[in-house]
Amino acid sequence: AAMRRSWIFILLGFLFMTLGALAGYMLYFENNDWFYVFMPSEMADGRGPNATTGSLRASIYGHDSGTSGLGAFAAYLFSHNTRIAIFVFGLGVFACAPAILLTFYNGLLLGAFLALHVDRGLGVDLAGWLSVHGVTELSAVCIACGGGLQLGAAVLFPGDRSRADALRHA
Repeated sequence: AAMRRSWIFILLGFLFMTLGALAGYMLYFENNDWFYVFMPSEMADGRGPNATTGSLRASIYGHDSGTSGLGAFAAYLFSHNTRIAIFVFGLGVFACAPAILLTFYNGLLLGAFLALHVDRGLGVDLAGWLSVHGVTELSAVCIACGGGLQLGAAVLFPGDRSRADALRHA
């Protein structure tokens, strides 16, 4: 019931993530140095515009030892996306802005990372690998953004209630 009541806020969360991903994707193709602006080095882990196509492919499909470099990346992403979701939800109470900005920034990371792989002909390969995160972690970030926006909207527009009552109700 709470999810159904919050659909507009959740939709906005998905919108901000999508707009961020689109911006990151387009900015990468304008100038691939944008990748370094958006992507923290610990997250990129050597995957960047200077990486070879072979090394990017090897990080998706594994090296000669049969191990994929994306296993450690997946663990890092899970931890990262969990932190982002918690921050997005909790900080949304501050006039919605932190929730919007953090969700948009997370989309920038996603868009730049996908653009790097598309640029090397590995877009479908990476999209298949990231689909696991799209269903779970990235959706959780967007839903958390929606919850944060709902809290922020209650503070900004309390109606007939006090802000504290509106926040409690939201």
